[in-house]
Order: sequence, then structure tokens, then C-alpha cells
Amino acid sequence: MDELSVFFYVTVILFALPLVYAIRIAKPEHELILGISTSVAIIAFLLLLYVVNEAIPFAGGGDDELYFDISNIGPDSIESAFGVIAFYAQQPGYGFLLMVVDLFVHGLYLKKALNVSLFVLDALMWYRIGLLTANRKIALRFFFAVLFATPLMHYFLFLFKDMTITIVQTALLLWTLDFIFTERRRNLLLIFFGFLMTVMLRLPAVLLEGAMVAGVLFFYRHVWFARWQDASLTRVVVGIGMIAGAAFLYVIVTNSEFIQLLGIAGTRSFGDEGLSSQVGVYLQKAQGSPLFIVPVFFLITLNGLYALSRPLSADIIEGLSALPWIYVGLPLFLWSAYYFLGNWRAMLSREKALYLSLFFITALFLAQSIVVFDTTRWRMPGIPVMFALSALGWTTLGNRRGLVLATWAVGISLLLGLYYFTSGG
Repeated sequence: MDELSVFFYVTVILFALPLVYAIRIAKPEHELILGISTSVAIIAFLLLLYVVNEAIPFAGGGDDELYFDISNIGPDSIESAFGVIAFYAQQPGYGFLLMVVDLFVHGLYLKKALNVSLFVLDALMWYRIGLLTANRKIALRFFFAVLFATPLMHYFLFLFKDMTITIVQTALLLWTLDFIFTERRRNLLLIFFGFLMTVMLRLPAVLLEGAMVAGVLFFYRHVWFARWQDASLTRVVVGIGMIAGAAFLYVIVTNSEFIQLLGIAGTRSFGDEGLSSQVGVYLQKAQGSPLFIVPVFFLITLNGLYALSRPLSADIIEGLSALPWIYVGLPLFLWSAYYFLGNWRAMLSREKALYLSLFFITALFLAQSIVVFDTTRWRMPGIPVMFALSALGWTTLGNRRGLVLATWAVGISLLLGLYYFTSGG
């Protein structure tokens, strides 16, 4: 392994990229705190990753080991790379990304470290989302809330593609909002690129992302609709381009020959033998389960908590990462919902649109979890949205935070104790 390649990867990809982005988007009064927080977070997460990687290198389900094996194959061309990944994994995006990383570094730890950089970049994107949709105080709280989104940390401690999917979906939300508020036409190209990335990473998620973009455009219609009523030639052309881009994307994701050319096959495609049959398998699994079970697991992350009773493994890490959400994030999230339902009539259009957008995206992820009967990896890209709502809950609670969180901690501890007792944990 060439030392210069490792130096470039560590300094530029792992450190410089998040830091430069932080400085670029930070307001003057936030440059220092954002720069220091970004640097400290990267170092702390890399140290955490090192400890976990030494003790538990792989999660045990097989996916991360498969991706590591793929990344080490090193085909001699892009075409052969797609062929190799399609043969092993059915979705070429993350495997291809790891093959590119393998040009610089070869070890498991350094390949996992890419997800650390993406995790911090995701938090920084939420800072930018806060600036666009609210104010500087909310932006900073969005950043720290997502930076402490512990359930998502499980997915940079192992070689999973979920962190990549998460940042693509956050970027799509950011680019959509940036287009709404600034009308920068480059965002349309970025949005199209984001959809193509999702096609390569997890094709079915394109449906959720399309609904997300449409929903956000609808909730913020008061911002852009008035401007677009003045239909200049440029806006007409942009509007036609948006419709054409959406139609082209639809053709791409439903064209089985093109999808196979990209290396997407089996249950990852939209064909008759693909996604529809896989959904049927999921629904079969769900038979006999009460309807409320998925929303409960979705909100409380019981999957991970149940794993705390098992021997040392990746499951325990997933369980521990759920605790901060359950004791702090969840009550603030629920308060945010309560506050919105009680005050939405009196809210300004901009504030209402923010709440509606975030709750709508959360509902999309819940619907997806119900359809695929999964509240773990398919749910993860929605975690930053839920933590952003928790940040709004923290803001509106004011001086009652201590009392509410303490009361919640006692109540949820009793409920979890009862859960463990009755489930035999």
C-alpha cells in the first residue's frame, strides 16, 4: 500500500472534505464552533471505530464481509467492475465506491472510515438545511442533533452501505430546499444525480425519495409558487426540464434492460421477478403480527434493545446505540409532534412547512418499514430527520426540558423492564 495514497485518503477524504465544507457553509459566528466540532467528531469517531473494529470487525450478517471481499477483487476496468459486483451483490453502487477506495487504501478499518466522513458531512448538511428553513440557532441544533444520532453510528462502525444511502437522501432534501429558496438551477442537476445514485445503491428507495421531493415542494409552495407565477422564459424552460427529467428517471427505473446493464438484478429491481415478489415475501413474514408492532419498533428501536441480552457482538453495539435515542431523542420527538398538533394553526407558513416536511418524510419511512416489514436498515436513512424533529422539540420545550426528560426516563425504564421480563430477555 503506497504511503502517499494513504496520506491523501486520510487528510483529504476523511478530514479536509468535511472541514472545508463546514467552513464554506458556516455563518461567521459559527465558523469556530463548527470547525472545532467537526474536527473533534472525526477524531473521536475514528478512535471509536478503531476500538470496535479490533473487537468486532464484522457485524455477522454477511453483507459487510461480502462488500469487503468485493472491494478487494480489483477488476481491470469499469465494465468488469460492474460485472463483478452485479454477480456478487445485485446492487453495484456501494461495491463500486469501495473499489475506488481500494485504489488508495486496502485495510478494513480505513474502508470503514469513509462512512465516518460521510456521517459528519450528513450532520453538516443538516446545518445548511436549518439555515434555509429556520434560523441560525435551529441550524446549529440540527447539526449537533444529527452528530449525536447514535442509532446511525452503528452503520459506520461496520462496512454497510446505509450511511451512503443516508447522505444521498439528505443531499436530495438539501438540494430541493436550496432550489426552493434560491432558485439555483444547478440544484436540478444535483437532484437528478442524487436519484441516479440511489438507483445504484437501493433502487426501491427511489420511490420514497420521489415522494419526499414532491412533498417538500408542496409544503413550501408558498415560497416558490408566487415567483413562478411570473412565468419568464427561463422558468418555463426549467419547468419543462424538471418534467422531462422526472419522465427520463421513470424510464430508467422501469426499463429492465437498462437496470440489468447497471448490474441491478433479482429482488433489487422493479420487474415482475424483483421488488414485487420480494414485497410479497415481506408481507408473508408480517402475517400474524399485530398491526401496531412495526410503528412501535420503528419509534422505540426495540430490535437493538432486545439484542443487549446477547453475548458480545454487533447486536450489542446496535442496542447501546439505541439508548440515547430512547431516553433523550424519542421524548423530544414526541413533544415536537405534540407541539405541532397544538400550535399549527398559529404557526407562520415557513415554520409550519418545516414541521410538515419533516413529519411527512418520517411517515414515508414508517410506511416503507411497514411494507418491507423491517425497522432496522431500511429505516436508518430516516434517522437524521427524526433527530432534527427532536432538536425542534428541545427548542420548544424551554425550561421544562429537565422535568420532562427525567419523568420520561423513569417511565420508559419501567416499561423496558417489563418488556424484558415478559419477553424472557
